[in-house]
Amino acid sequence: MMKVGEPRPEQAGAIEAIVRELKNLDEKAFPALHALAENELFRLRGGIAESIDIVSNRQVKIRAKIEIPSSQYPGVNFVGKLLGPGGQTLRATQESTKTKMAILGAGSLRDDSKERELLSSGDPKYQHLKQKLHLQVDSLAPPSEAYYRLSHALAELRKVMLPSAPAVGSLGYPLTGDSKKPCNLVDLISTSLYVDLDCAVLYTIIWLRSFSDI
Repeated sequence: MMKVGEPRPEQAGAIEAIVRELKNLDEKAFPALHALAENELFRLRGGIAESIDIVSNRQVKIRAKIEIPSSQYPGVNFVGKLLGPGGQTLRATQESTKTKMAILGAGSLRDDSKERELLSSGDPKYQHLKQKLHLQVDSLAPPSEAYYRLSHALAELRKVMLPSAPAVGSLGYPLTGDSKKPCNLVDLISTSLYVDLDCAVLYTIIWLRSFSDI
């Protein structure tokens, strides 16, 4: 019996055909076609649905690929924000939205030499390292519930990933992405980390509160 989330028989045939043709496709001569074929292989091997059956309401696996804009915001540690202390933030988001999440792509292992080694192995499960850094979100449930969970996950992840929304500790101070220790205004300015209107407002409130405690 086929397990939910595994490639269907028709998908298995497509996988074999794409793998066979990829071997004859020159990656250097046709990089775009090669990348498209590999992305399709990744989808098929994950058992991601091409269509859904809402009459039988059979469980379906759907997926979202969320870009992690590290190059656009070099001062923001998105991976640190997503993971949280000891991976707690990502685990809690998965549990609350009933989805599965994984940080994939180049830089996801935080070890360039290890990534090159795994890529050279030719193992299909490491081919995602050729892609840009991203967060993969999978939802497995009857169609309407699967899309609801995925939508819920995207909304929660956006709150975590917004560059202007630093993690806040119990004392109300922003937390740095790596150390998770309270950062001060001087640190924020010197590292260009979260220097925006929201942060300025936050520190103004903290400064005003200090007078009420005297």
